[in-house]
Amino acid sequence: MKYIILTIVFLSIALIGFLGMKWIRVLTASNYDQMLEALYSKTVPFIYPSREDQIKDLRPYVLLDTRSPEEYAISCLPNAIWIGYPEMDKKVLETLSKDQAILVYCSVGYRSERIGEQLLEMGFTDVHNLYGGIFEWINKGYKVCNSEGQWVDRVHGYSRPWGRWITSDIEVVY
Repeated sequence: MKYIILTIVFLSIALIGFLGMKWIRVLTASNYDQMLEALYSKTVPFIYPSREDQIKDLRPYVLLDTRSPEEYAISCLPNAIWIGYPEMDKKVLETLSKDQAILVYCSVGYRSERIGEQLLEMGFTDVHNLYGGIFEWINKGYKVCNSEGQWVDRVHGYSRPWGRWITSDIEVVY
């Protein structure tokens, strides 16, 4: 019995050391907001899909999709431009002015927060992160389109463990 307890303690310490407490909280979260709270560093201001006053008119924003090209091809926010992660498309950056209003997003907001931090470090002054990413966007009932601009009823779920946070009836593909 003593060896079992020591083994459990040792494995717990090793897991925490390997993943870190942040990722333990992310992986064990029981709901989406709890997971996001654990995930975010809160270094980039949020725009919330749940607040219609904030998303009623996204026209002033350049929407930058920080997901993979495969994710972007399946679905994206209307008028979004793919910029990538972790490296950004330099051609897109060259088209933006430093005071341009920018809204970055990804699946849940982690990758976009990292890109948002890079943009702020580069001197961009009006950068926001979409709280909950495209998953929250869809969960709140907003539409998505494919990279060709056609409305679609599906989204890339990133991976099955992450795709579980999509609660709408939309088709989830991997």
